Amino acid sequence: EPYWSSDGIDLISDLTWLVVFAFSASVSVQISRLIREKEMRLREIMRMMGLMDVSYYLSWLITQILTWLIICLAISLVMKVGTYKHSSWFLIFMLNISFGLSSMSFAFLMSAIFTRERVGAVIGFFVYLAGLFISVPDYATASTKNFMSLIPIVGFREGLGVVGYLEETYGGLTSDTTSVDYRNYSYAQAVAMNFVASILWWILYYYVDQTNPFQVGFRRPYYFPFQKSYWLECFRDERNADFLDDEKEDSDGGEGNAVPREAVDASKEALRKAGKCVEISKLCKNFKGPSGETVAAVKGVSMSMYEGEIFALLGHNGAGKTTTMGAITGFLAPSSGKVSVYGLRVPKDMAAIRRITGVCPQHNALWPELTAFEHLECFGGIRGLNRSSKTFRESCDHLLLEVGLGGRKEFRSDSLSGGMQRKLSVAIAFVGDPKLVILDEPTSGMDPYARRTTWDLLKARRPGRIICLTTHYMDEADVLGDRIAIMGRGELKCLGSSSFLKKCYGCGYVLSFVKKQDVDRGDSTVLEFLKDRITDKSLIGQVKVLSSAGQELLVQVPFAAAKDFPALMDDLDAEIANKSDTLKGLLVAYGVSVTNLEEVFLRVADPGAEERSEGATARSGAVVPLDSVDNDSANQADDQDARIPETVVHIGEEDEPIIEPATTREQTMALIQRRIRFGLRDRKMFICQLLLPLILLAGALALVKQGASERVAPPLAISIADLNEPLQKAGSPRPWHIIHAGGDSDVGPFWSPLCDDADDYCDTLRTVATPPNQSSDLLAMQSHLRESRDDYEASSYIAFSHLNNATELQREAEDPPSRVVLWHNLTATASSAIALNAYVNAWFAAHGTDVKVTVVNHPMPQTLFEQNISVVVSGILSTIAVIWAFAFIPAGICSYIVMEKEKDVKAQLAISGCSMTAYWLAHFIFDTVFNLLTVAVAIAVFYAFDMEAFTESDKIGPTIMLLLLFAPSASTYAYLISFLYKTQFSAQTVTIVLNIAVGTIVVIVVSVLQTIPEEFCEDCLVAGNILMWIFRFVPSFALGFGFYRMAIYVSFLGVDPWGSEIFGTCTEKVLGTREQCYGGVADDLVYLAFASVAFLALCIWFDYLGTAGHWLSYKVKLERQCSIPEDQLAPEDADVTVEKERVAELDKRKQILAVDNVRKCYLPRGSL
Repeated sequence: EPYWSSDGIDLISDLTWLVVFAFSASVSVQISRLIREKEMRLREIMRMMGLMDVSYYLSWLITQILTWLIICLAISLVMKVGTYKHSSWFLIFMLNISFGLSSMSFAFLMSAIFTRERVGAVIGFFVYLAGLFISVPDYATASTKNFMSLIPIVGFREGLGVVGYLEETYGGLTSDTTSVDYRNYSYAQAVAMNFVASILWWILYYYVDQTNPFQVGFRRPYYFPFQKSYWLECFRDERNADFLDDEKEDSDGGEGNAVPREAVDASKEALRKAGKCVEISKLCKNFKGPSGETVAAVKGVSMSMYEGEIFALLGHNGAGKTTTMGAITGFLAPSSGKVSVYGLRVPKDMAAIRRITGVCPQHNALWPELTAFEHLECFGGIRGLNRSSKTFRESCDHLLLEVGLGGRKEFRSDSLSGGMQRKLSVAIAFVGDPKLVILDEPTSGMDPYARRTTWDLLKARRPGRIICLTTHYMDEADVLGDRIAIMGRGELKCLGSSSFLKKCYGCGYVLSFVKKQDVDRGDSTVLEFLKDRITDKSLIGQVKVLSSAGQELLVQVPFAAAKDFPALMDDLDAEIANKSDTLKGLLVAYGVSVTNLEEVFLRVADPGAEERSEGATARSGAVVPLDSVDNDSANQADDQDARIPETVVHIGEEDEPIIEPATTREQTMALIQRRIRFGLRDRKMFICQLLLPLILLAGALALVKQGASERVAPPLAISIADLNEPLQKAGSPRPWHIIHAGGDSDVGPFWSPLCDDADDYCDTLRTVATPPNQSSDLLAMQSHLRESRDDYEASSYIAFSHLNNATELQREAEDPPSRVVLWHNLTATASSAIALNAYVNAWFAAHGTDVKVTVVNHPMPQTLFEQNISVVVSGILSTIAVIWAFAFIPAGICSYIVMEKEKDVKAQLAISGCSMTAYWLAHFIFDTVFNLLTVAVAIAVFYAFDMEAFTESDKIGPTIMLLLLFAPSASTYAYLISFLYKTQFSAQTVTIVLNIAVGTIVVIVVSVLQTIPEEFCEDCLVAGNILMWIFRFVPSFALGFGFYRMAIYVSFLGVDPWGSEIFGTCTEKVLGTREQCYGGVADDLVYLAFASVAFLALCIWFDYLGTAGHWLSYKVKLERQCSIPEDQLAPEDADVTVEKERVAELDKRKQILAVDNVRKCYLPRGSL
């Protein structure tokens, strides 16, 4: 191997870190977005509406390839200008793009494995970066390096090493040097293996994605690549083959229970025969419970939906409504049963069914970045519509107008309110004029006006299609539902029109009575009045008090009592007109109505509810039978409703509120108990803050130790067979080891074994090369070797010469020569030893002995300097491992705090009287104690891997103190930055990336600036020191810089580990050409301790300054006063003015709650 200068090559190889960090952000974002589409069920919604898998894959591939192209173009340009000035820009770009594509495919695979965005993005990111810690020995074989190159980062790093070698020794990477080997690896191998890895990871992604698509949809079996049906693109799920051919309809609806059904008319039968309906027969869907048991979500449901009707599917939460609708759309695979849509079978014709289906899911499935109109465009494209046509755009505009979003079509979906997002989801379901529209609680979150607008839309678009909706609003089902099905506990309970259900379940009519204001008698008089006028006394038990509040009394009367209504109403009219003394002027007015659908639902969905209600007291507002009401029962119910609990203190006019608030200590203990209970049930906290850091730390340290062992070269066996690869034996020029050249007759017993030792490289010496002249060439061997080197395809490495007399040569050929000169080529590794070994083995073989000498070259023992360098390198890599592992801790804490803020838990605690001091103290105590558990195990891991840079007797103390003080400072740092985030996912992801960047990149930058010689940069030391003191406020930097100093300054320079620049106990050392006073970890410990207290105090201060923790509101209070011009004020109602004047005159201190002239202003975006 020729000598080449290694100056700068290590720096070039270190570009791997910088480029990988540049690529890693794109990998994390890609994983996050792919998983988000699954988690938000956007992908399944698109599939329900006709999206083909091939289109989905191609869209992601095209967008990601374009993204990586832009990134690789920019990085290649920077690398060409800054580092690889003699190399081809195009070849550098090919290496980068091959690495980018392999990284892209790897990100696809990670997204298929995980089902939660937070977990998948973080774990996928670190699994990807784990390649930085995987080292391939320099002496590894080509096949080993090719195999390891399937890991994206490993292949890229090896490729960059080759490019750096070519840049230094061959004048750069060019088309002529792509196949040049450097340590059994070439540029061509790197690019080829990256492309192979891209294909391999993509195939694995496709397989995992098809066999486990987020646990929903029709999953392919694990052996699907070996199915003929798959390759014929006629996939049929064999698990459902047993029920797909079951044509018999079960009219009972499940488990032998007779289900009340309203008979359909002839027109619907005709639609059924024409296939214009949805038919469900014996549908069952089972899930696995938490203990592995089978849970039946849908139990043998059978029903039909017909074209031109709105079918309302009702049921309590968990009744099986959404599961049934999921089976219709293919979102869930049925366990058994039959489903057909317009004559198309599920799942056999799922592709065709989805092309005619529109879906509005229970939860909004919208892209935050897209506008309302862009959503309609997207789903129109999925349906194959011409999105650029005027007709399509006009239809989208009209659809948005119908749902009330005409003025919001250019607004992003994340800027719309919850009700507006729901309107957009409804509009998406009608894009492309689908024949089947599935609406799962379409009006949830809408205001009454928007609900009625949506009702009008559904009624207008009912003709020519089937609309199936679920709702918890009974009035909505009553108004919209042509037919209504009620499910309960996975079974169909009844099916028919609203009037049929009401009649079937005999809920009856509701009589409402309005009593006089000054009436002090109970409701029993009215009930007795009704009782006397019902002729069928068997119906009296079905007369029930629905409610009695204030002046209003509601009584339910069965349908069978309707024949008594004429006489009853005449008597009521007479009572109101004071023509009768029975009620003695008790009533002011009355009314009658049919019982609403809610009463039917309560009876049908949960039959036990009515019995439980009847046993309840009147105070609970339940239905009370007539015969259980005595003369004062209704009044007693009113009294119970109005009764004030004993814990409430009455405040008189002269009384001050008697409130004894909880102390900060009591609140803190209660909140700590809450955190403990939550933590015991929160697996994510244990994974993110304990398990993942320790696994990552142990794995990284194992790789560091492996790399340290590989830096010591192994013993190397030396053999003549290592010099040249064998070529053809005859027919073309070929090299062989120049031992002796001559005819067969000249090959005596001494020389023949040399051919055997060369692995049969020569059968007949005469066929190999023209024998040199023994009397001339062998007397001038040096000239012969020099002049004949171009006669052979490969190099000559060893040769022998001895006596200068041909006669003596012939005699010595029969016996071992006494004197010999060994010629060896210095370009071959250990060529002198190989030549001597070959000669000695030939000598033993000539004497007929079986002795064979094997030469093994053992490495020289490491010097003390080399050992220190090894410890330093291991220490630096271990420092990076510590930073990466402990980056999870503040991220997990910050994520939890933002979660409480996002879900208004913090606001609820504040409203309930919790002090912010107690809130933050409770979090601080719990998180610090939990972090100390992680620290304790981490110290044990250091000892387990024998990390000398941190565990030696003089270094273990500073190591323990760094980790101990990092525990509280990481907690308070996480609390402080939580004010910057709005979502839990962004808090976790961004915090991890920031901690890694600050703890590694900034540490490297600072250390480099502090070591650059003054003659090259006068201000670098000052800049490095300034950055060091500023970034030490970030715990991840203080931790990383402390460990870095332990590895470099303490282990290598002998600096006092407890030295401090702040307290003047640093050590004067010369590093390079610069003399400086270097401290240990004491300064980092001071900063960590300060951050633990200061950051906690800032969090409490910020919360006390502003509302809901927004500290900028303090500045708003001082500098901004919102005012409304008089001409823009709306006129106030007279009652409002009177109330304002009354409140203004009250003594606010004596009121439990008083609202006086409250105003809230929202300032424009971007202003303070």
